[in-house]
Amino acid sequence: MSSINQILSVANSALRASQAQVNTAAQNVANANTEGYSRQRVIQTARPGLRLPEGTLGLGVQIGGVERTRDSFLDASFRSETTKAEGFRSQADLLRRVEALTGEPGDEGLTSAIDRFFNAWSELSASPEESGARASLRQQAEALTFRFNDLATSVDRLAVEGAERLQQSTNRIRTLTDELVRINQSIVAAETGGVQSPDLRDSQDRALDELAQLLPIDVQQNNDGSVRVTVKGVGLVDGPLAKPVELESSGGEWRLRIQDIAIPLSASEGRVGGTMATLNNDLSQMRQGLDEIASALVTTVNTIHRGGTNPLGQEGIDFFDQPLDGDGNPIPVSATSFRLSAAVQASPQAIAAGVGSNPGLTEPIDPDEPPNSYLPGANDIALAISGLRDGPVGGFAQGVGNGWGEVLGNVANQIRQSQDGAQVHTSLARQADVQRTDVSGVSIDEEMVRLIQAQSAYSAAARMISTADEMLQTLLRI
Repeated sequence: MSSINQILSVANSALRASQAQVNTAAQNVANANTEGYSRQRVIQTARPGLRLPEGTLGLGVQIGGVERTRDSFLDASFRSETTKAEGFRSQADLLRRVEALTGEPGDEGLTSAIDRFFNAWSELSASPEESGARASLRQQAEALTFRFNDLATSVDRLAVEGAERLQQSTNRIRTLTDELVRINQSIVAAETGGVQSPDLRDSQDRALDELAQLLPIDVQQNNDGSVRVTVKGVGLVDGPLAKPVELESSGGEWRLRIQDIAIPLSASEGRVGGTMATLNNDLSQMRQGLDEIASALVTTVNTIHRGGTNPLGQEGIDFFDQPLDGDGNPIPVSATSFRLSAAVQASPQAIAAGVGSNPGLTEPIDPDEPPNSYLPGANDIALAISGLRDGPVGGFAQGVGNGWGEVLGNVANQIRQSQDGAQVHTSLARQADVQRTDVSGVSIDEEMVRLIQAQSAYSAAARMISTADEMLQTLLRI
């Protein structure tokens, strides 16, 4: 038969279980607003019963540990959507900065500067003899070159800022992987006896959530409680080991390497992917577009302008500066090196509005054929250059203005796509977070119910001890 000591032992186990439940409820309530905290619960199992001839008598309850409530599938969904949202948001942020730099649409934009430049040529064609028209043209040309130079410098500066962001994100990745290694080691040590360590696992998940903002990660739980993290199939963290992460740039293209393995990242793959895609594609294409437009203007305008004769009687003068290499071959002009020629900078009278009296003949050969000279009313050169506004210029069949419009259109479309992507995936990430909060979050009302239940169980267990004590006193009085 059951002894009074057995009754006391059963009651004692009930007291201890109730105390553990109260303590866990207090812990949950205390961390109800702690970010990344997972609700904890006490694992209780019945102790194996005592087999007697009269039957099997229970020996109370035993505490199997404290575990947290967490759904790994919801975690994976949240991290996946967070990765996409952060990638698109990072791309949109840099591209909005680019759009603001262009000043389009507006008087400060490159489109307006191009229009004013060609308008000045039209005005010169209408008044080819006026020095004021030449001075105005030089002023507008200087403003055009300055706008190209300034915009190119701003894009380059933004590229440097993007590279700094990449480096900061890479440094943060290294910090998080080192932190995950330490947490993995602590979890393995703490859970050697098979008892879960909820607080350490919460720290592990917080690090993984932040890492998912930077990179597209896949997480696998190991049997010992540690995690294995991969990036597009390449191992990053595995238990106590972390692979080195490096950032490199070659040929103007940025790449992320994990132990000598290049990881291709798109705009939807984390903050690193969004920034990298903007640098490698969007900013690079915009800078290339600026350089191509500047080079096309230099080549086309100079080719036409060399055929004219200016009021100084000079022929073959470049309007824009055309640098040459050691062999006298033209060097492609970039938006940064785009400027007026030395002759035009020295005097607006170096600008030719029309063809001379005898093009190509600089010295008299035949007394009946005088050398080339300036024709005051000639305006064919000015008309030809002003006609470049909508005509073919280099590789721009519809004119440089339309070519620049295409560059701006590509930027605007990419901004819209990245903003839409960020908005959609941010909403999906919030939904996933709400779902996992429903599972792992703390509800004060539920904890109060559990607290009342634990309190009632504790009072009942205490009453059992009191009853057992009365029974023992009765026996002692016999």
